[in-house]
Amino acid sequence: MCVSAYSHYAIKDGMDKMTSEFIFGMLLACRFIVRLQVQARENHVEPSVQHLENGETVADAVADAVADKKTD
Repeated sequence: MCVSAYSHYAIKDGMDKMTSEFIFGMLLACRFIVRLQVQARENHVEPSVQHLENGETVADAVADAVADKKTD
């Protein structure tokens, strides 16, 4: 694909001859990016929720601490 576009450039063909190679290259690049995104989504593991000794989640404890600090 790149060699074909370069050969058209080397013999001074116009962009109309190279357009199909560029479009095909962009199509393949976009498909590759989408494939990487799908793989990343499939391999993504949701983080587990951490609980404190009293059963409260860590996120709730942090939110309460921030709210208490704002009222002080």
